Amino acid sequence: MRREDLHRAGSPIGPDVPAADRVVSVLEQLLNFKLENPGLLAAREMSGTSLLAAPHYVWVHTVLRDLLEQAGFRAQSAEYTAHLLLGGAPGRTHRHAQGLRMFRGRHQARARETARRILTMPTDT
Repeated sequence: MRREDLHRAGSPIGPDVPAADRVVSVLEQLLNFKLENPGLLAAREMSGTSLLAAPHYVWVHTVLRDLLEQAGFRAQSAEYTAHLLLGGAPGRTHRHAQGLRMFRGRHQARARETARRILTMPTDT
């Protein structure tokens, strides 16, 4: 996922796509990155630094939070939900799924289904 894709029409995360669909696409791209780079993720996890303070985490969290607000979530709900969505996608979760020989497509489908379910939850809390 590149920053410019957020502003490019025709991109799955571009401005012409509904906010809820953009959230799902961002998460799908994040999942693909994690599935394709297990060594990089393992090194990141073993570094001992705080993920929540990492510039890439802050950026993706901000993107998701803003998209969730556009999709109708209140500000506090969007803030929390963005962390929840990102927290459900640590590299070790994906390595575990691969260890169980879960096919990539099935893993992606479950992630999309979960994100869509969260996006349809009531946003008044």
